[in-house]
Amino acid sequence: MAFFTTARGKDPCDGIGDTIKRMTRASLQRPSDCQITTLHELLEWASDPINLPNIIVQFSLTEEYNLAKEYLAT
Repeated sequence: MAFFTTARGKDPCDGIGDTIKRMTRASLQRPSDCQITTLHELLEWASDPINLPNIIVQFSLTEEYNLAKEYLAT
């Protein structure tokens, strides 16, 4: 399982990406039935405001991303 951010320390999104990576890696130290190992588990965990207060995590399909990218480029 991998989570990617494009760069480190350049803007607020990088800090959010690092926070999510750090917290999900910490889950791997838990018993195997409590680890975050799938996208579904990550989204479920990230949707709980106790885990990531003030951060909203959303899933977007590649097609949705490409449509938004094209729209913003015009």
